[in-house]
Amino acid sequence: MIYLIRHTQPAVAKGFCYGQTDLDVADSFEYEAIQILEKMNCDGEVKVISSPLNRCLKLAEYLFPGQEINLEAEIMELDFGKWEMNRWDDLDPEILKAWGNNFLSTPPPGGENFNQLFYRVCRFWKELDVENRNYAIVAHDGVIRCILSHLLEMPLKKAFSFEIPYGTVIQLNFFDAKNCKIRFL
Repeated sequence: MIYLIRHTQPAVAKGFCYGQTDLDVADSFEYEAIQILEKMNCDGEVKVISSPLNRCLKLAEYLFPGQEINLEAEIMELDFGKWEMNRWDDLDPEILKAWGNNFLSTPPPGGENFNQLFYRVCRFWKELDVENRNYAIVAHDGVIRCILSHLLEMPLKKAFSFEIPYGTVIQLNFFDAKNCKIRFL
C-alpha cells in the first residue's frame, strides 16, 4: 500500500508561481495536517519519503513523528526557472501562451518541461518495491500527477484531468508490480 500525500497550503499569496521555491506552510497547517491524519490508516510499517522542500518535509514530520524521513530530490515540484516567485499575471503573455500550448516539451525560461519532471519522477518510482513494502510519499501536485499518469498509462497531456487540492491523500493498493487500485480519500 502506498499513500500519496500532497502538501498543505503553502505560505504564499494566490497567483504566484512557486514550483521549487522552498516555501513555508500557511497558518492553517495544523488544521490541514489533522484532516490528513483522519483520512489515513497506517497500520504496520511504512517507509516515509518526502520532497526536501519545507512544505512537504514539515508535513511528513507532523504525520510520522519520530520516524525516519527519507528525502528525495527527484520528487521536488516542477522547476519553473525564472518564473519562480513571479505573479502569473506579470509573465509575458506570449511566452506563457506558448508554454501552455506545449508544456510537455517547452520549459519555462531556465526551468524544466513536464516531460522532464515525468522522467525524473519515473526514475524515483522504479526504485520502489511496491509489492513488498508500504510507503507514505509526501510530494507536490505535479509529482502526484506524474505518478498517476504513469500508473494509468495515460497520456501526460491528460495529467491535469484530476483535481488534487492541497492535503489530498490517495491510497494505492497494489495487486502486483504494475496493477493497483487507486482511491482518493
